[in-house]
This record gives sequence, C-alpha cells and structure tokens, in this order.
Amino acid sequence: VFDPSQPCTAGAVMQSRFFQVAAVHPLICVCDDFLSAEDCRVLIAAGAAGGRGPDGAKIRIDLDPKGLEPQAAAVLRRVDEEITTLTGQECHEDELPWALHFTPAGERDEGMSLGLHLDTNNSRTYRVVTAILYLNTVPAASGGATVFPSAQRPGRIAARRAWPALEAAQRLEAAGLTHTGVARSALAAEEIQQAARTLLAGAEDVLRGGNRGVMVQPEEGRCCIFYTRSGSGAVDPWAFHGGASVFGDCAGKWTLQKFKEIPAAHRHSSAAVALHASSLRPLRPCVVGTTEFQVEDLKASAEPRPCVAAEPERRRAGREPARAGRDRLGRRA
Repeated sequence: VFDPSQPCTAGAVMQSRFFQVAAVHPLICVCDDFLSAEDCRVLIAAGAAGGRGPDGAKIRIDLDPKGLEPQAAAVLRRVDEEITTLTGQECHEDELPWALHFTPAGERDEGMSLGLHLDTNNSRTYRVVTAILYLNTVPAASGGATVFPSAQRPGRIAARRAWPALEAAQRLEAAGLTHTGVARSALAAEEIQQAARTLLAGAEDVLRGGNRGVMVQPEEGRCCIFYTRSGSGAVDPWAFHGGASVFGDCAGKWTLQKFKEIPAAHRHSSAAVALHASSLRPLRPCVVGTTEFQVEDLKASAEPRPCVAAEPERRRAGREPARAGRDRLGRRA
C-alpha cells in the first residue's frame, strides 16, 4: 500500500518489503529481507568493536548512533525510523535503546535452557511490541530459533481440546510470573513449577516439529515483530517466548532488538494503558524513504502455515534438510 503522504525522493528506486503474518495470537509478523547483507555486516562490526566478553557468555551492547561509525549510525537511524513508522509508536525517553545481542555457540544442544518469558519481564511492565532483527543465518541444525510455544498460527481456530502449553502460559501470567526461571524456583508452589515445566515442554515440542506453536529461525536480514499485549491492551500469555540454544559448527547468533513501550503520558490508568496499546495494532503499511512496506491483511492470512517462518526461495536453494525427519520448514517429514 503506497502512502502518498510520504513522497519518495525524485529519481530514487523504490524497494518493496513484505511482512507476513506468522501467528495471529499473539500477533507475529515476519519480513525476510528487512535488512541487506551489508546492513547486517555493518551492525555486526559495530558490535564486534565493543568486544565479545568472556568466552561462552551471551553479551548485550546498547547502541547509540552518536557513538557509532557514520555508516553504522546511518543504518541504525534508518532502521529506527522504519520500526517507529511500522508500529506507530514514536521513540521516547521511557524506552530502552536498541540493543545488539550475541549468543555464542555451545558444544551441545541444550534446547530451551535459557527459559521462556514475556517481554514485560524485569519490571518493564509497559512494553507492548518487540522487533527482533536477525543479523546472521543460523542453520536450523544448530538451533537458535525464537520459539513461541503457545502461538496460534493463521488458518487455525482456537483449540477446543486441551492445549497444555497455552493453559500453562495462562496460569503463569495470572500468577504475575513472566519468566519460567522464576516459576521453576523451589520457592514457587508445585502447581506453578509444573506449569513452567509444561510450557517448556511445549517449546521443545515446537523444536521437534510439533503441530502447534511457532518458531522463527534466524536468517540474515529477517525481522520478526510481535506484540506482548493483546488487542484489548492486556498482557498476552500467548506471547511467552524464548531463544533455543545455539550449538555445533556455527558462528553464534547476532540479533538487534528494540522494545517499544507505552509512554509515561499513557500510564496513568489501566484503561489508558489498554487504549494506547490497542491503538498500536496491527503493523501499518507505509513508505519510509525509498522503501515501501506492505503488511499481510489479517483477514487474508487464513491459509494454514507451518510452525517456522518460511525461508525465501533464494535462500532455500541447495540447503540440506535442517534435521532428520523434518523438511526445510521444520515440519515432520
């Protein structure tokens, strides 16, 4: 959808990017070529300049354009403008800066050892939408996927039979718990510990190619945007997610992440929070600079989808199946 209120530069060549709906609950949208290979290289270089930290440790580097080399600063400013326009939430002082994350590869598959969480974790109560940009490709055989064990894929009606992972997520959120690590503490009630184990088991089932939930595999340039709050503005238990371990013959995983938060001016009441959060849904088709962003209409996303965001044909060509017994989209063969 072209927005005539945002005219492009005369003579510029327009680019088109498309966000596909990967899940309807929580709303998850994925764009496979959001960043170019050069964009990814520049951002990784900016992170590498900040140091890797102790061997085997996951690191986080906050990025400020003012402290970056000109090329990296330009990429970060452009990405920030694009995510701001797509989500409709302007940047403000109550948000954390863009953060670059590096997860080193371990020697063995540890599954969901880092646990699952809602992005309102760590007392960041007012987060509403998250953007994850994958800066390098991690082969499915080396893990690294972002897993949503209770996400509802397009084309599926809400489950009428028992869905243990969803029920567990709802139980944890109702108890005010936003991370399975806390829920599994020996100090937690047994039913809460069991809910955490059930939710983690659901995530492991997604990794094995189960027929519920969603996972997004890191592909260079891919962007995943998802909502922590539902259409009513309430924190959404369906949005529990986590990163699978990275292992094997792999260079690790680089991501760039931004949490969009509700500004202080809209935090004075639960009704104000809900109203503002709901106003940010769904993503907005728009034109930013010379890039036109199209977003799949929710009503048009009724076609059943696999649990993994589909890889573009140009990236799939020649790739071996990710894991024995599964096809390239992660489904059972």
